[in-house]
Amino acid sequence: MLATYNEKLLVGNGMVISPTKEAGVAGPHSMREMVQNINNEQDLYRFITDHSSNVPPTPAEIMYEKNSVRLPGIKFTPMC
Repeated sequence: MLATYNEKLLVGNGMVISPTKEAGVAGPHSMREMVQNINNEQDLYRFITDHSSNVPPTPAEIMYEKNSVRLPGIKFTPMC
């Protein structure tokens, strides 16, 4: 819980975790800058296109079976 609080505090304040930036030198970005640069739509699109080759072209036929608990003549006894 403390880690979550610290993360929220750091992101909310936009603090730099790595060494501070020097004037005129491009240094590391703050956490706030990194979070603002996240593009969720582009990340989702990339994920889908990267993993689309793993999906079969046509879904397999779904087989439906009755659960043995619901079959007539079989009495269900709870384990507890």
